Amino acid sequence: MERSPFFGRRLELRSLRRRLEEIERFGEGLSVAIRGRRQVGKSRLVEHFCQASGLPYAFFQADQGGSPAQSMIDLRDVVRDSELPGADGLPRARPSNWHETFKLLSTAIPDDSPSILVIDEVPWLIEQDRLLEGVLQTEWDRRLRKKPVLLLLVGSDLHMMKTFLGYDRPFYGRATSMTVLPLNPAETATITGLSGSDALDAHLITGGFPGLCRTWAPGLTAAEYVADQCEFAETRCSPWARR
Repeated sequence: MERSPFFGRRLELRSLRRRLEEIERFGEGLSVAIRGRRQVGKSRLVEHFCQASGLPYAFFQADQGGSPAQSMIDLRDVVRDSELPGADGLPRARPSNWHETFKLLSTAIPDDSPSILVIDEVPWLIEQDRLLEGVLQTEWDRRLRKKPVLLLLVGSDLHMMKTFLGYDRPFYGRATSMTVLPLNPAETATITGLSGSDALDAHLITGGFPGLCRTWAPGLTAAEYVADQCEFAETRCSPWARR
Protein backbone atom coordinates (compact mmCIF):
# COMPACT_ATOMS: atom_id res chain seq x y z
CA MET A 1 0.00 0.00 0.00
CA GLU A 2 1.17 3.53 -0.74
CA ARG A 3 2.24 5.73 2.15
CA SER A 4 0.13 8.75 1.05
CA PRO A 5 -2.29 9.75 -1.72
CA PHE A 6 -0.78 10.35 -5.14
CA PHE A 7 -1.75 13.47 -7.07
CA GLY A 8 -1.28 14.61 -10.65
CA ARG A 9 1.40 13.50 -13.12
CA ARG A 10 -1.24 12.54 -15.68
CA LEU A 11 0.99 13.18 -18.72
CA GLU A 12 4.00 11.37 -17.26
CA LEU A 13 1.92 8.33 -16.29
CA ARG A 14 0.33 8.23 -19.74
CA SER A 15 3.76 8.31 -21.37
CA LEU A 16 5.01 5.41 -19.25
CA ARG A 17 1.85 3.40 -19.92
CA ARG A 18 2.40 3.86 -23.64
CA ARG A 19 5.85 2.34 -23.28
CA LEU A 20 4.28 -0.68 -21.61
CA GLU A 21 1.76 -0.96 -24.44
CA GLU A 22 4.61 -1.00 -26.95
CA ILE A 23 6.35 -3.74 -24.98
CA GLU A 24 3.16 -5.81 -24.91
CA ARG A 25 2.66 -5.31 -28.64
CA PHE A 26 6.18 -6.09 -29.84
CA GLY A 27 7.56 -8.27 -27.03
CA GLU A 28 10.85 -6.38 -26.72
CA GLY A 29 12.27 -4.24 -23.94
CA LEU A 30 12.24 -0.46 -23.79
CA SER A 31 14.21 1.95 -21.63
CA VAL A 32 13.32 5.41 -20.32
CA ALA A 33 15.82 7.81 -18.71
CA ILE A 34 13.95 9.97 -16.19
CA ARG A 35 15.56 13.12 -14.85
CA GLY A 36 14.44 15.97 -12.65
CA ARG A 37 15.55 18.17 -9.77
CA ARG A 38 15.83 16.74 -6.28
CA GLN A 39 12.54 16.46 -4.38
CA VAL A 40 10.51 17.01 -7.55
CA GLY A 41 8.85 13.62 -7.16
CA LYS A 42 10.65 11.34 -9.66
CA SER A 43 10.93 8.32 -7.38
CA ARG A 44 7.38 8.79 -6.12
CA LEU A 45 6.10 8.92 -9.68
CA VAL A 46 7.93 5.76 -10.68
CA GLU A 47 6.90 3.95 -7.50
CA HIS A 48 3.24 4.81 -8.08
CA PHE A 49 3.46 3.75 -11.72
CA CYS A 50 4.98 0.39 -10.81
CA GLN A 51 2.35 -0.30 -8.18
CA ALA A 52 -0.53 0.79 -10.42
CA SER A 53 0.70 -1.30 -13.36
CA GLY A 54 -0.05 -4.57 -11.60
CA LEU A 55 3.12 -6.03 -13.12
CA PRO A 56 6.03 -7.63 -11.26
CA TYR A 57 8.81 -5.14 -10.70
CA ALA A 58 12.06 -4.50 -8.85
CA PHE A 59 12.97 -1.03 -7.56
CA PHE A 60 16.62 -0.40 -6.73
CA GLN A 61 17.91 2.89 -5.33
CA ALA A 62 21.67 3.45 -5.27
CA ASP A 63 23.50 4.89 -2.28
CA GLN A 64 25.60 8.00 -2.78
CA GLY A 65 29.25 7.32 -2.05
CA GLY A 66 28.81 3.56 -2.01
CA SER A 67 31.22 1.10 -3.55
CA PRO A 68 30.56 -0.70 -6.85
CA ALA A 69 30.91 -4.08 -5.13
CA GLN A 70 28.25 -3.22 -2.54
CA SER A 71 25.95 -1.73 -5.16
CA MET A 72 26.11 -4.96 -7.16
CA ILE A 73 25.14 -6.93 -4.06
CA ASP A 74 22.37 -4.51 -3.15
CA LEU A 75 20.93 -4.61 -6.66
CA ARG A 76 20.97 -8.40 -6.66
CA ASP A 77 19.30 -8.49 -3.24
CA VAL A 78 16.56 -6.08 -4.31
CA VAL A 79 15.77 -8.29 -7.28
CA ARG A 80 15.86 -11.41 -5.08
CA ASP A 81 13.28 -9.83 -2.77
CA SER A 82 11.05 -8.66 -5.63
CA GLU A 83 8.05 -10.32 -7.23
CA LEU A 84 9.85 -10.94 -10.51
CA PRO A 85 9.08 -14.54 -11.52
CA GLY A 86 12.69 -15.75 -11.43
CA ALA A 87 13.73 -13.86 -8.30
CA ASP A 88 13.77 -16.89 -6.02
CA GLY A 89 16.27 -18.64 -8.26
CA LEU A 90 18.99 -16.01 -8.00
CA PRO A 91 22.11 -17.39 -6.31
CA ARG A 92 23.41 -15.85 -3.10
CA ALA A 93 26.98 -15.75 -4.38
CA ARG A 94 28.39 -12.24 -4.73
CA PRO A 95 28.59 -11.03 -8.35
CA SER A 96 32.18 -10.19 -9.22
CA ASN A 97 31.45 -7.48 -11.82
CA TRP A 98 28.62 -5.58 -13.49
CA HIS A 99 28.41 -8.01 -16.41
CA GLU A 100 27.76 -10.85 -14.00
CA THR A 101 25.29 -8.73 -12.06
CA PHE A 102 23.13 -7.96 -15.10
CA LYS A 103 23.40 -11.55 -16.29
CA LEU A 104 21.94 -12.65 -12.95
CA LEU A 105 19.20 -10.03 -13.13
CA SER A 106 18.19 -11.14 -16.61
CA THR A 107 17.40 -14.62 -15.31
CA ALA A 108 14.81 -13.14 -12.94
CA ILE A 109 13.04 -11.21 -15.71
CA PRO A 110 10.36 -13.23 -17.53
CA ASP A 111 10.65 -13.95 -21.25
CA ASP A 112 6.93 -14.11 -22.00
CA SER A 113 5.27 -11.34 -19.96
CA PRO A 114 6.02 -7.66 -19.22
CA SER A 115 7.87 -6.57 -16.09
CA ILE A 116 9.57 -3.42 -14.81
CA LEU A 117 13.11 -2.84 -13.54
CA VAL A 118 13.91 0.51 -11.89
CA ILE A 119 17.43 1.75 -11.19
CA ASP A 120 17.19 4.99 -9.22
CA GLU A 121 20.05 7.50 -8.90
CA VAL A 122 21.98 6.19 -11.88
CA PRO A 123 24.48 9.11 -11.69
CA TRP A 124 25.66 7.85 -8.29
CA LEU A 125 26.36 4.43 -9.79
CA ILE A 126 28.26 5.99 -12.67
CA GLU A 127 30.32 8.05 -10.21
CA GLN A 128 31.22 4.81 -8.43
CA ASP A 129 32.31 3.02 -11.61
CA ARG A 130 32.77 4.78 -14.96
CA LEU A 131 32.75 1.39 -16.71
CA LEU A 132 29.09 0.91 -15.84
CA GLU A 133 27.82 2.87 -18.85
CA GLY A 134 29.55 0.57 -21.30
CA VAL A 135 28.48 -2.54 -19.44
CA LEU A 136 24.87 -1.36 -19.30
CA GLN A 137 24.90 -0.78 -23.06
CA THR A 138 26.34 -4.22 -23.72
CA GLU A 139 23.99 -6.05 -21.38
CA TRP A 140 20.98 -4.13 -22.65
CA ASP A 141 21.78 -5.10 -26.25
CA ARG A 142 22.77 -8.65 -25.41
CA ARG A 143 20.15 -9.68 -22.85
CA LEU A 144 17.68 -7.22 -21.39
CA ARG A 145 16.29 -5.66 -24.58
CA LYS A 146 15.31 -9.11 -25.82
CA LYS A 147 12.94 -9.49 -22.88
CA PRO A 148 9.61 -7.63 -22.47
CA VAL A 149 10.98 -5.41 -19.72
CA LEU A 150 10.58 -1.69 -19.10
CA LEU A 151 13.90 -0.39 -17.77
CA LEU A 152 13.51 2.92 -15.92
CA LEU A 153 16.78 4.77 -15.26
CA VAL A 154 16.25 7.65 -12.83
CA GLY A 155 18.60 10.45 -11.77
CA SER A 156 18.64 13.86 -10.08
CA ASP A 157 21.88 15.10 -11.63
CA LEU A 158 20.34 16.89 -14.62
CA HIS A 159 23.62 17.42 -16.46
CA MET A 160 24.83 13.85 -16.00
CA MET A 161 21.49 12.33 -17.01
CA LYS A 162 21.43 14.47 -20.16
CA THR A 163 25.03 13.56 -20.93
CA PHE A 164 24.24 9.89 -20.31
CA LEU A 165 22.07 9.92 -23.44
CA GLY A 166 24.54 11.94 -25.51
CA TYR A 167 25.79 10.91 -28.94
CA ASP A 168 29.27 10.12 -27.66
CA ARG A 169 28.07 7.94 -24.75
CA PRO A 170 27.52 4.16 -24.82
CA PHE A 171 23.76 4.22 -24.12
CA TYR A 172 23.01 6.69 -26.91
CA GLY A 173 19.82 5.86 -28.82
CA ARG A 174 18.76 3.17 -26.38
CA ALA A 175 16.46 5.14 -24.10
CA THR A 176 13.84 7.82 -24.49
CA SER A 177 14.12 10.84 -22.23
CA MET A 178 11.58 12.10 -19.70
CA THR A 179 11.94 15.22 -17.56
CA VAL A 180 9.86 15.44 -14.40
CA LEU A 181 8.99 19.03 -13.61
CA PRO A 182 7.42 20.52 -10.48
CA LEU A 183 3.65 20.21 -10.14
CA ASN A 184 1.58 22.61 -12.18
CA PRO A 185 -0.80 25.11 -10.52
CA ALA A 186 -3.82 22.81 -10.91
CA GLU A 187 -1.98 19.93 -9.22
CA THR A 188 -0.79 22.25 -6.47
CA ALA A 189 -4.39 23.33 -5.93
CA THR A 190 -5.48 19.70 -5.58
CA ILE A 191 -2.88 18.90 -2.93
CA THR A 192 -3.35 22.08 -0.90
CA GLY A 193 -7.11 22.15 -1.23
CA LEU A 194 -7.03 25.77 -2.39
CA SER A 195 -8.59 27.47 -5.39
CA GLY A 196 -8.33 30.65 -7.42
CA SER A 197 -5.70 33.18 -6.44
CA ASP A 198 -4.98 31.30 -3.21
CA ALA A 199 -3.91 28.26 -5.23
CA LEU A 200 -1.68 30.42 -7.42
CA ASP A 201 -0.07 31.93 -4.33
CA ALA A 202 0.54 28.42 -2.97
CA HIS A 203 2.13 27.39 -6.27
CA LEU A 204 4.44 30.40 -6.28
CA ILE A 205 5.45 29.85 -2.66
CA THR A 206 6.06 26.08 -2.88
CA GLY A 207 7.40 26.09 -6.43
CA GLY A 208 5.17 23.11 -7.12
CA PHE A 209 7.42 20.74 -5.15
CA PRO A 210 5.21 17.94 -3.79
CA GLY A 211 6.93 17.74 -0.39
CA LEU A 212 6.32 21.42 0.29
CA CYS A 213 2.75 21.24 -1.00
CA ARG A 214 2.00 18.49 1.50
CA THR A 215 3.10 20.72 4.38
CA TRP A 216 0.31 23.16 3.54
CA ALA A 217 -2.35 22.56 6.18
CA PRO A 218 -5.96 22.78 4.95
CA GLY A 219 -7.49 26.22 5.23
CA LEU A 220 -4.26 28.19 5.59
CA THR A 221 -3.87 31.38 3.61
CA ALA A 222 -0.56 32.17 1.94
CA ALA A 223 0.37 34.63 4.68
CA GLU A 224 -0.50 32.12 7.41
CA TYR A 225 1.52 29.38 5.72
CA VAL A 226 4.60 31.58 5.35
CA ALA A 227 4.32 32.72 8.97
CA ASP A 228 3.91 29.11 10.13
CA GLN A 229 6.96 27.96 8.17
CA CYS A 230 9.07 30.88 9.43
CA GLU A 231 8.08 30.06 13.00
CA PHE A 232 8.97 26.42 12.46
CA ALA A 233 12.34 27.32 10.93
CA GLU A 234 13.08 29.73 13.76
CA THR A 235 12.30 27.03 16.32
CA ARG A 236 14.63 24.56 14.62
CA CYS A 237 17.45 27.12 14.35
CA SER A 238 17.08 28.51 17.85
CA PRO A 239 20.04 27.73 20.15
CA TRP A 240 17.48 26.80 22.82
CA ALA A 241 16.02 24.15 20.50
CA ARG A 242 19.40 22.44 20.27
CA ARG A 243 19.84 22.06 24.01
